[in-house]
Amino acid sequence: MFALLSPSLAVLVVAVLRNRSLVPLTRLPIAAWPLGLAAFATELALTTTPVGRHPFGLMWGSAVWVGALITLLVVLARNAWVCASASRWAWTAAAVGVLLNIVVVVANDGHMPQSQDARIAAGVSAERVAGLASEPGWRNVAPMTGETRLAWFGDILPEPDWLPLQLHNVMSLGDVLLASGVAAVLYLATTPRLR
Repeated sequence: MFALLSPSLAVLVVAVLRNRSLVPLTRLPIAAWPLGLAAFATELALTTTPVGRHPFGLMWGSAVWVGALITLLVVLARNAWVCASASRWAWTAAAVGVLLNIVVVVANDGHMPQSQDARIAAGVSAERVAGLASEPGWRNVAPMTGETRLAWFGDILPEPDWLPLQLHNVMSLGDVLLASGVAAVLYLATTPRLR
């Protein structure tokens, strides 16, 4: 999760260093933002709370997660559509990233395939990687196997070691596009300060 937010944090630091005002961010028009926030909260609840261990989560977790991803895609695509400024391409990149994630998740029965080698490269112990599939509760990721479809769109990119708060995670190409698109939207919303 931190790797998805770090480009946005980095561009805000760059904006301040380049003497750009962050005030316009408070007025950034985001179409359907409550829907996007609900989708994000749903995904967070499934992956970080006991909801994923509840019988409902075990049975319907994948369907609910795919629904949340589709909702997020709709919000990002809507913003790309209504945006008349230079940030249209940034919204589009973020939407394409979520679309890639949806495609690979749906192709793999509602789970994001994750490379075991990439998890080890990210600093996760081999024992933890081996236990990924056997942990109790619903998981949004599943280990890559020989039957994994569209593996190159799965989680194959280990988070860089230089990131602060390295949380030993693995990202997909879709995650990179999503994070880059959101960061670009934020940077383009900043304005040069008047001298």
